Amino acid sequence: MTGGGILYAMQAGEIAGEVIAEAVQGKDFSKRKLLEYDRRWKSEFEKLLETGLKAKELFSNLSDEDLNMLAHSLDGVKINVFTPWSLLRALINKAESKDAIQAGEGALLS
Repeated sequence: MTGGGILYAMQAGEIAGEVIAEAVQGKDFSKRKLLEYDRRWKSEFEKLLETGLKAKELFSNLSDEDLNMLAHSLDGVKINVFTPWSLLRALINKAESKDAIQAGEGALLS
C-alpha cells in the first residue's frame, strides 16, 4: 500500500548483517547468538509493523466512498511521513480537534 515494508526490510538487513558479523568475529554461531537478530528487530520495529498492518487492513476494507470522505476530511492536514499508521493518527487528531471545537461551541451557546 505504501512501500513502508522496504524500510523495515532494510533495517532488518542491517541488523542481520551486524549479528552475523559479530558471530563471525566471535566464532559463535550458536542458536542463542543468532537469535539476537530476532530479539533486535522485534525490539526496534515489531510494534510499528503490527500497528501499520492493522491500520492498512482497516483502510483496505473501506469502500471508495469512505476513503474519499476520509481524504477530504484531511484537507489542510500535514502528514510528514505517509504510512497507514500516520494516516490513522491524523484522522484521529482531526476528529479530536473537531470534537473539542464542537464542545467549545456548545459551551458558548449554553
